[in-house]
Amino acid sequence: MGKKLGYNYSKYWKKSGKSYAKKFKYTELFYVQEKLLLQELRKLEFKSVFELGCGFGRITELIKDNFDVPEYDAIDISKHQIKNANVPGVNFEVADFNEYSPQRQYDLVIASEILMHIPPHMIEKFTAKYLSMSKKYNINIDVYGKWENLAEHNFVHPYMRLFKNYETEAIDIKNGQFMFVVKK
Repeated sequence: MGKKLGYNYSKYWKKSGKSYAKKFKYTELFYVQEKLLLQELRKLEFKSVFELGCGFGRITELIKDNFDVPEYDAIDISKHQIKNANVPGVNFEVADFNEYSPQRQYDLVIASEILMHIPPHMIEKFTAKYLSMSKKYNINIDVYGKWENLAEHNFVHPYMRLFKNYETEAIDIKNGQFMFVVKK
């Protein structure tokens, strides 16, 4: 269970996904997040990407516009989000990652503000699966550290412990949001 009795990430995002793209407000935090993500991605060599929780395609489009990625698969739990994600050259699929059966590994697996929505009792198994999908790199962008007043569908997880078996760099984005670059 989450902070609120009965919190279910699947139900929450299937419902919220219907209007998320319309309500989304591009803030300075997203600008800084994207700028730092591009800086980190330019240090890596990758030809295949799997994006977990692609939403309406904000990060998908950023990567496709800036890198030659011949193989790009992206999933989201919300069919409405996938409908709004219109990025050429990307194979989009509606799927719940917990029920998803990956058919391969990718050079880069990215999750932007996704793991923070997974309840604590599910995070270890979820993270192990997320890490196993990558041949080279995982990038995770989430809140970290001491946060107060998080929404009921957000959690702060011990990422450095979850990534302890890998070379991990934590990059401060802004106000307690971090990007974790995990190298195999």
